[in-house]
Amino acid sequence: MYLYFANELLVVNLVVSLDLLGLLFVLRAFEEDRTVLWGVAGVTFGMSAIARPTILPFVAALFLWIVLAGWKMVRVPKALAAAALFAVGFAAPIAPVTAHNYVMDGNLVLISSNGGFNFFIGNNPMNRTGEYERLPFVDPNPQHEQAGFAAEARRRTGHEMSAGEVSSFWFSEARRWIRAEPAAWVGLVWRKARNYWGAFEIPDNLDYYLYRESAPLLRLPIPG
Repeated sequence: MYLYFANELLVVNLVVSLDLLGLLFVLRAFEEDRTVLWGVAGVTFGMSAIARPTILPFVAALFLWIVLAGWKMVRVPKALAAAALFAVGFAAPIAPVTAHNYVMDGNLVLISSNGGFNFFIGNNPMNRTGEYERLPFVDPNPQHEQAGFAAEARRRTGHEMSAGEVSSFWFSEARRWIRAEPAAWVGLVWRKARNYWGAFEIPDNLDYYLYRESAPLLRLPIPG
């Protein structure tokens, strides 16, 4: 599947490469006891976060691991220095993005403000399959999707909202449905888990199985 997606020129390929590179720097920093590599690892994961902010929880866990593991393996001051360098390196590529968001929107948005409506897409009462399902009030075209969610948020609340407020609104709408219908939400999560681990690759705008008909490499007996 990675061979297939790599040829679609998706941002996820950049993310995978950056994450693997960041992990390599982390391992080298421990093995070679080179403090500077913690900063390089932080920069690498910071660039990955700009491309796909879902890496943020992992980075938080990695930061904690650096501190705890560092205390066991090296001197405490050196462990703190490694963690500090990692944090500064991670923040370095993100800071200009945050500054840009503040200038454009007047709110402190760390990287992007699409987290709320993406969470709602995957957690709402209209999603019955666990796959992506088009919402009636949004044009799925990426050029118009965010504007559609903002317009619907304004319609439901009756007032103007910043990009960050729109994201928070859709987070709250999803959580409200989860609290109201927990059994339905658990069923949806189960369907998503089955989709994720299932052998069938759900098509989006391109179909893996259509491409496999013309690409011998994709027909090799490589584990999927």
